[in-house]
Amino acid sequence: MMAKGSAVFLIASSVFLLSELKNEVSSADTPHYGRPSPEVRGPGVITLWLTDWINKNTTDEARVLFETSPGRIYDDAHVPGYLAMTTHREFIGGPYVFMHHADFWDGKVFGKPISEFSIDAFSDQLRLYNIGWVVAQSTAAVAYLNQHHSLGLVAQHGQFKIFKVHQAHSYFLEGSGKVIQRRLNRIDLDDVEGDAVTLKYHYAEGMVSNPPADLQPVMLPGDPEPFIRILVPPRRISITLP
Repeated sequence: MMAKGSAVFLIASSVFLLSELKNEVSSADTPHYGRPSPEVRGPGVITLWLTDWINKNTTDEARVLFETSPGRIYDDAHVPGYLAMTTHREFIGGPYVFMHHADFWDGKVFGKPISEFSIDAFSDQLRLYNIGWVVAQSTAAVAYLNQHHSLGLVAQHGQFKIFKVHQAHSYFLEGSGKVIQRRLNRIDLDDVEGDAVTLKYHYAEGMVSNPPADLQPVMLPGDPEPFIRILVPPRRISITLP
């Protein structure tokens, strides 16, 4: 049988917890542990500035290399996914840290500190991933990018800097063509030329094409994951992952 004192304590604790829960989910002007309701809010000043700049000053012919952080330094949020959705640009650097080899966070990029890359080695990475612009926020990354001969600072908002990469844009490592549309698990190509073409997109088991073509994985220096190679490609082709 529960002692009287224990029962009183249990009732008091339950009342306190229910009161705290009610306060946390309310929008009342009282102290909260988290954000007052509604927790969903619109984009902040930095996110709006980035969205506007990217829409006006970039194209979908190249990717945006985006430096993030484990901390929520962009308006108390992680915004690369939102920016990719709203600007219809391809981003690289991860929607979040620690996810891929091609990451970029707090001065570390492609698996190691950015300062450990020679200028030539970093230029190779910019070409490999078809990077046209770099958004940086850390002191280490900004210092390195400032002294790279192929990049130029074109915009800034406080600690956030945008660099333009001075190189030709292409999603083809071998052969040529145009990416006319990309969406989840699908790439549409046109004007494809060459006995074989290699795309600056990663290969995944189970990929198929329409019309059918010989899709092969090919390993390239600087990345542990294979890229897509198409043997004897048709002029127009769609690659999907069912």
